[in-house]
Amino acid sequence: MLYLASLAAAAFLIYSAERNPVGLWVADRIDDTVAFATGFGFSGPAQMVSAVVVPLLVFSLLYAWVDSWAFGLVGATVVVATVCAGVRFDLARRIIDDIQIDWLRGDVTAAEIRLEKALESWLPAAEGESLARRLSFLEKALLLAVVCVFSGAFYFILLGPVGVALYLLAVFYHQRCERNEPNGVLAALLWLPSRALATTFLLVGDFSAGAKAVGNAWMDHRMPVHTALTNTALACSPNLADLDSFGEKAKLLTGFSALTDLLRRSAVVWLVVFSLWVLLL
Repeated sequence: MLYLASLAAAAFLIYSAERNPVGLWVADRIDDTVAFATGFGFSGPAQMVSAVVVPLLVFSLLYAWVDSWAFGLVGATVVVATVCAGVRFDLARRIIDDIQIDWLRGDVTAAEIRLEKALESWLPAAEGESLARRLSFLEKALLLAVVCVFSGAFYFILLGPVGVALYLLAVFYHQRCERNEPNGVLAALLWLPSRALATTFLLVGDFSAGAKAVGNAWMDHRMPVHTALTNTALACSPNLADLDSFGEKAKLLTGFSALTDLLRRSAVVWLVVFSLWVLLL
């Protein structure tokens, strides 16, 4: 049932590229929960407990009750809703299509602004603005991929719907952190998925050239998520360097094609991993 519900969620996401109403509704409810919890005026660890830990515990208890009582239509609905909320294939698909159109028109600036706005919608405004100024196009693209698509799928594979709820709670809590109180919760949750995705680049790209970059990413615990992904991606697929050259249109399109191919091949690998995981349960 879990596998069938997951396939149903994936099919819904693929064919709802213009809008994902189920995922948006569930994500909004989780966002409202975090906003309500942070409104109590707690700070530091108490704020994190009230906004992340307590809602996650409630969701875990409810899901365990549904799982043991009626894991049929009700349980499948919970799985579909959480996957649609935490994994945004629809957003990624729209971004890919729109950026490709911008580059075919020769409007590189519009393509980068479109990517920056999508990234800022998932990160706090202050940090989103700083990332927009500081990161390269490739870094922004890979960071958006791991934040809005891969991490939600990774934690679903690892922990089921509870993992997706945990990830979304951390995202929305991160968006409400004060500027003088940096939040390490989301950074900690992104650490493992980013390294796992970087390792996948190694498997679907140039293994010998990317091995050192992947090793450095795993060994350097303080390496930022976007740096780990970018270093590995460039080592495994050198054509990606053309994305930040903003030179000839042909080079830009070739680099973008290499990026989408790298991400799609990685998605196939993780689909196989998920299938084996379900069969072994």
